[in-house]
Amino acid sequence: MSVTGLPADASGTVTFTSGGSTLCTTPLPLTSCDTASSLDPGAYPVTATYSGDGNYNGAVATGASFTVTKADTSMTESAAPATIAYGAQDTLSATGLPVDASGP
Repeated sequence: MSVTGLPADASGTVTFTSGGSTLCTTPLPLTSCDTASSLDPGAYPVTATYSGDGNYNGAVATGASFTVTKADTSMTESAAPATIAYGAQDTLSATGLPVDASGP
């Protein structure tokens, strides 16, 4: 995320928020910052808030947004052993899913 239009000699911070949650904060003269990589999938309307300093009043900008989409996954299944006698049990497994995947 980034912001433009602030005076070159402005100091303070710019905080980017969405829905009341802080996405990232950057100290001026930097004008951009990265969000966390752990944001949940969904739409994020963004508000940028400049803190102001001794020479400039604070300011708020709105209108930017971004969407986090679900990540693609792939998995491999296996049955071990591949052949079993009637009445025996087999072990079924799936590998390749992200370590933080959840659900039924």
